[in-house]
Amino acid sequence: MTTATFLALLAGAVTGPLVPTAQVVRAYAGVTCRVPNSIACDRIGIAVDVRPRPLRAAAFFGVRRVALARHGGASYWSGQLRDAGIDRMLLADVPLIQARVVATFRDGHRETLPVLTPLRLGWG
Repeated sequence: MTTATFLALLAGAVTGPLVPTAQVVRAYAGVTCRVPNSIACDRIGIAVDVRPRPLRAAAFFGVRRVALARHGGASYWSGQLRDAGIDRMLLADVPLIQARVVATFRDGHRETLPVLTPLRLGWG
């Protein structure tokens, strides 16, 4: 714990847990073009299963933010990144999607969760 964190705790400025309590249980990323076998739309979808269930969630790809909507189960979230640069990603043998999911919980605290998953050629 840093001195600044300790002083903030003493002042009551830090809320929520200091140790992360949430995790991404499953993640999926895939090309979401409506035309089969096409990457022309340059759009990828990301889906994550976050436990425990957050109130809100967003994914960050570098500095680009994608709002995630809750679908299916209580902890399943998904969204789409447009102008994703798929043509550059496909130069890798197995393109990996690296993102951060920021989850906001009912008590107001936020947690940043790392996501690393292969880019798959289909969505849904």
